[in-house]
Amino acid sequence: MTIIKNNIAFFKQFLKHPRNIGALIPSSTKLSNKMIENIQFKNKNNSIVEYGAGTGSFTRLIIDKLEPDSIFICIESNETFYEDLFDKYNNDINVFVFNESVENIQEILEKKGIKKVDYIISGIPFASIKKDIACNILAETKEILKENGKFITFQYSLFKLSFFKSEFPVIRKQYILKNFPPAFVLECN
Repeated sequence: MTIIKNNIAFFKQFLKHPRNIGALIPSSTKLSNKMIENIQFKNKNNSIVEYGAGTGSFTRLIIDKLEPDSIFICIESNETFYEDLFDKYNNDINVFVFNESVENIQEILEKKGIKKVDYIISGIPFASIKKDIACNILAETKEILKENGKFITFQYSLFKLSFFKSEFPVIRKQYILKNFPPAFVLECN
């Protein structure tokens, strides 16, 4: 899909599901690269999960760097985005694409025999999710991360920073101006 077609498809889904999509266009290359820059891809047997993959801005970068002994689970609840991601990536070795809510992360991991993960990359719009659902997702996220695991998300403001700190006391922030709108990358431990 070309960038223009990708942006149009994304915008159409935003108009249909604004609370679930949370942005007008996909993440920029600058934001995408920043989101994955601290993943140690060379570590043996990495397990990486992506919440809310959308059109795959982070997905392709992760798959391109994924080692053969690592596993990548991509979760997208939007049917249109999921179908495109599934068609592109589900035949890649150790890549699994699920059309589910991230609320079901425990069950998804159980299907693959995984108890804990090294990294969770998130594109889901926590600011527009109901509070109880967002709290459950964040608590589950903390629960499934390995001891030194990282939760990396981006937000368009720091409005929810205290929310993230409720589960992750250590958060490194970086502001990415080259994105529409500009965004904060939060690396949480």
